Amino acid sequence: MDELWKVAFGIAGIGGIACFVLWSLYKNWLKMDIFQQMTKEQQYRLFQLFFVLSFLFALAGLAVYALIATRGGSHTEVQKILESKHAGIKEELDKESSRSQNPQEYKQFQANVEQKLATIRDAHRKNEDARSRDATKDLLRFIDTDENRKLVPASLRDKIRDDCYVPPGTPKDLITSKAEG
Repeated sequence: MDELWKVAFGIAGIGGIACFVLWSLYKNWLKMDIFQQMTKEQQYRLFQLFFVLSFLFALAGLAVYALIATRGGSHTEVQKILESKHAGIKEELDKESSRSQNPQEYKQFQANVEQKLATIRDAHRKNEDARSRDATKDLLRFIDTDENRKLVPASLRDKIRDDCYVPPGTPKDLITSKAEG
């Protein structure tokens, strides 16, 4: 039965399921004994009330959907974008590795950055916003030390700074436009 609802929801969406429930209620409602005992005016008023309440319920559902959809990207979407950005940082770190004047120091820098990015992703995955922010601040302080400014080009530090963190509640459209740009 669960599989049926998953397929129905996937195909028809919430609107299709709402229509199905509404149709089922009306179909069964007309067959009730009490409905047959009412006058025509009472039946009309009851139908009117049922339609108005159904319409208001549908509007409330639409409002909730709109609120959720505009509030921000889902956690998994934001997580995927964050992981994609971190993969881009890793690629840039790998490219810069071959150009480094001090390969040993650079490898240590790269390992530290990757460890701090992993901490950010882990905190984000667990919805630990404060820990994620703290790990981001720690990373930003780390890349901006005098020693690392000499070791790493400004363009790479800027990329790390721009792509290391996605604030919670960021609208999905803003995140994807930043990722593309």
